[in-house]
Amino acid sequence: MLRAIASIESTTGQRIRSWNVRSFPSVNTRSILVEEGGFLYDSDSTNDELPYFVDHAGKPLLVVPYSKVYNDVKYLVAPSYATPNDFFTTLELALDYLVDEADRGHGGRMMTVGLHPRWSGQAARASAVMQFVEYVLAKKGAGFMRRLDIAEHWDRNFRPPRV
Repeated sequence: MLRAIASIESTTGQRIRSWNVRSFPSVNTRSILVEEGGFLYDSDSTNDELPYFVDHAGKPLLVVPYSKVYNDVKYLVAPSYATPNDFFTTLELALDYLVDEADRGHGGRMMTVGLHPRWSGQAARASAVMQFVEYVLAKKGAGFMRRLDIAEHWDRNFRPPRV
């Protein structure tokens, strides 16, 4: 982990503020994050659609889940997307629903869309991504945010008081 942090900082000029294990974190990942320090949030959880705090080793740790619901891996995993239109329609319907919830006073929503160059980067499938980006940009009440921006907002506005 320390080598990865140093490598990313050397490459980008910035220290990373979060951690996400590619597939399966160990039972020790959160403890290592808290022990190492310097992380604003953990993104290994896939159990929710909104950020939340957990008490870990007596300290609040922000979790910004990486939901895999809207993920292009479903081109390959059953039930799969038969065409890029299936992927776009799924994203469009989800976004409409989440914006409607927010409009009804249920607060802001977060929608994670997982994309991989080897799947959505193919010419035919890239059309669904382009179509969705254009749809979001035109949709009142929707937009794009970095996970870091979401985490900083959540930390400023919802951090539990220290015990």
